[in-house]
Amino acid sequence: MRNQRPHLQRAALLTAFVATVPYLVLKLMWLSGSSVGMAGREGLEEMISTRFVAGNSITVLLMLVAAAFVVALTRPWANRVPARLVFVLAAGATGLLGPILVGLPIGMAVQPVAGGDGGPSEETSLDPWVFGVVYLGFGLLGLVLAVLMIVHVHDRWGSLISQTPQRPSWAATVAGALGLVPVGAAMGYWEL
Repeated sequence: MRNQRPHLQRAALLTAFVATVPYLVLKLMWLSGSSVGMAGREGLEEMISTRFVAGNSITVLLMLVAAAFVVALTRPWANRVPARLVFVLAAGATGLLGPILVGLPIGMAVQPVAGGDGGPSEETSLDPWVFGVVYLGFGLLGLVLAVLMIVHVHDRWGSLISQTPQRPSWAATVAGALGLVPVGAAMGYWEL
């Protein structure tokens, strides 16, 4: 696998570039007042609202952080990145991109069966192609990050994760179970 690592890294960087550049260009165009991708005049008015300007600015920043994380994971010095930072970035990427990476193919498979047209709902003010660009980019970026994280974790902590873990103490097990009770109760309440 080590001999193929440079090819994997180049492919990951190219895929991340293809995934992020259209999204970033679209967001930057909207931040500069462009109406590209807007379904109507109300879409442009909505995009220049404070809420959308702040949201678009934050998502541009998040995408740049994700792209920087991809670059870092392909560099030889990746093992010197503090483990806590790797964990926080990987957890954030998993939380934001994981549902899209898993849900997008399922949604695309279910949409024709469910009778949908595959486009956004009528409540949105964006053209349907915008969703394709955005979610395809998110899916590709999520896939790249997943592959790079698997390789990184294997290289950096492979000896640790190959060992059989110790069984947690009863106190830790009970504390963990009790910690799940409020979440379970909330899920049960929301189900009603």
